Amino acid sequence: AHPPATRDALLGARDPRAAVTASLAFRVATYLLALDGLAALQLAGLMGTVGTALVGLAILASWWRDAVSARLPGGGRLGQVVIVLAAASSALDLLYLAESLLDGFVRLLLFLLLYRLFTRRSLRDARDVGFLAFFMLVAASSVTFDVAFLLVFLVFLVVGVWTFMLHHVLSEAERGAAAGAV
Repeated sequence: AHPPATRDALLGARDPRAAVTASLAFRVATYLLALDGLAALQLAGLMGTVGTALVGLAILASWWRDAVSARLPGGGRLGQVVIVLAAASSALDLLYLAESLLDGFVRLLLFLLLYRLFTRRSLRDARDVGFLAFFMLVAASSVTFDVAFLLVFLVFLVVGVWTFMLHHVLSEAERGAAAGAV
C-alpha cells in the first residue's frame, strides 16, 4: 500500500513539486492514441485532409469539454442532443451514404471515439478510447501497404503500453484509496 501522500499524487492531487501527475500523463497518452489512430486512417487514405483536420480539432476540443460545459447553461443537455444527432447521421451514413462498408464503419468508429472522448467519466471510458484507436489501426492496415504505417504502428505500441501501464497505476491507486477509506 502506498502512503497517503503518494496515493494523492497518483490520483492527480496538486503537489507543488510534481509537474505532471499520473492522471494527466494518462489523459495525454489517451489523446495521443486517438491522434495516432487518426493518423493511421489518414495514411491509409480512408479519410481526406479536411475530414482529418475536423476530427482532429474535435478530439482536441474534447480536452476542454468539462470547462466549456460548466460555463454553458444546460451544457450537459447540449452534449446529449449532439450525440443523438451524430448517432442518427452515423446510421444514415452507414446505410445509405458510405461508398463501401469499410468507409461507413470507419466513420462509425470515429463517431464512437469522439463520443467516448466527450463523455468520458472514468478510467474505463478512457481505456475504451485505446481500444477504439486500435481498431482504427486495424481498419487502416487492411488497405495500406506504406512503410510509413510501420512508424504509426510503432508509435501506437509505445504509447499504448504507456497508456495501459498508467491505467493500471491509477486503477490500483483508486482501489488502494478506497480500501484505505473503509
